Amino acid sequence: MSNIGITTKKHFEVFRKEVNKWVLNFGLLDWDIVVEHGGVEADNAAECSYNIQAKSAIIRLSKNFTWEVGFTLQDIREAAFHEVCELLLCQFGYLAENRYITQEQIGTARHSIIARLLNCVFRKP
Repeated sequence: MSNIGITTKKHFEVFRKEVNKWVLNFGLLDWDIVVEHGGVEADNAAECSYNIQAKSAIIRLSKNFTWEVGFTLQDIREAAFHEVCELLLCQFGYLAENRYITQEQIGTARHSIIARLLNCVFRKP
């Protein structure tokens, strides 16, 4: 277990490397992604904010999150994976929340996600 509530530079380096790993694995290379330490809303261990039209995102690890029972490096890795998955699914979520959406747009978003997953599972570089 690590210190409760404080993420260190070492934690951030693990987080950053893990974010980059999953961005590459999911083929999110068409996005401009910045990874930062800090600036996360209260009660979140990490977060992903994005602009779909600009295809830009900021993925952050909290500096001062209150972890309930402490945390491990595996928790940091899983937080990074979670935030990259948020980015992977952001277009689909945007469409689901839009009142004026077509079946074609939903199908396109679905198949875009499937294509990325196919690439990361079967077509790794």
